[in-house]
Amino acid sequence: MQVVIDWNGNYGYSQVGLDPLKKLYPGDAYVDIVGLDAYDRKYFHVHDEASWQNYLHGVGGLDVWYQFAMKHHKKFSVPEWALYNEEGDNPYYIQKMYSFFAAHAAHIAYECYFSYNARFIQSDIYPQKGSHNPKSSVMYAALWS
Repeated sequence: MQVVIDWNGNYGYSQVGLDPLKKLYPGDAYVDIVGLDAYDRKYFHVHDEASWQNYLHGVGGLDVWYQFAMKHHKKFSVPEWALYNEEGDNPYYIQKMYSFFAAHAAHIAYECYFSYNARFIQSDIYPQKGSHNPKSSVMYAALWS
C-alpha cells in the first residue's frame, strides 16, 4: 500500500500567526499534494469580481496556494470548501469555485464541498433535505451534473 500525503492548510495565515507557505511547509520530500481549506467567510466574503480577485490573490489566497503547489511540482487539492453561516446563500461563490476548478483541472488532485448543517455552519446544499442555501444548491447541481 502506498500512502499519499496531502499537506493541508487553511485559507490565509495559520491560527498561530505564521505564513504556512514559508514557515510551516515540511518540504517536498514529505508532501505529495498541497491542499487548502477555503470557505466563504465574513473576513474574505466573495460577492463580486473585486472580492473574488482578493480571494484568489490576497494573503494566503486560493491562487497563492495553487501557485505554491505548482512551484513545488505538486498536485493541488481543496479538501474542504463551502459557504458559511455569516454570509448565507451565495451561488456566486459556488460558480467562481467551479470555474477555478475547471480552469485548473489538470493540476487538481481533488476537491470536496463540505455540505453540513450545524449551529456553527450551515453550508448544506442538499435540496431534497430543505437546504439552507437553495440558490447555491441549484447552482451546484447545474454545474456539477
